[in-house]
Amino acid sequence: MKLNKISIFFVVFFIGCLGNDQTESTPTSLTFFDLKGFFQTEIKQLKNVRNISKITEVNGQKETLKLDSIDFEIDLKIFSDADINKPSWQDKYSVDSLINEDGQISKLTYGAQSQKLKIRNLEIDYVDGKVSQISIIKSSSSAISEVSEKLIYKPNSGYNIEREQDITLSGKNQFRVEVKFERY
Repeated sequence: MKLNKISIFFVVFFIGCLGNDQTESTPTSLTFFDLKGFFQTEIKQLKNVRNISKITEVNGQKETLKLDSIDFEIDLKIFSDADINKPSWQDKYSVDSLINEDGQISKLTYGAQSQKLKIRNLEIDYVDGKVSQISIIKSSSSAISEVSEKLIYKPNSGYNIEREQDITLSGKNQFRVEVKFERY
């Protein structure tokens, strides 16, 4: 008899441990501003933007292009890749916010608390409760190189990407992209 009760207990226990195979999709709460989600939405909304001006500059050599369309998913990937919502980074960034006289948030600032983090600073400016500008500063260094990037995105007008790298064997290189557009 004892063997049966123990066997039944283990069978019930293991069935309970298996759980339900159907997974419910519960929204994940994010610690910081949802940068990746913001840019996914932006990319969808920018599909119909036309009359785009794109200026690229590499080590002082400029090129200006007038475009009818652009693949914003590729161009804005550098912004969405700067998302700091990684579980291991929850306590790695300080958060500061400014509230305007109407009680609405006007600026969120996230600052890296460790020199090891590539994304050094993330700032989100708001006007009337909507994102008006996102600024990102990235920096990394190794024994042979130092790289710094400054990214600025303005939802209604365009974005700038500035990158400077200093590689021991090849020297300094500067890269800049400026994209301007108007939403309809």
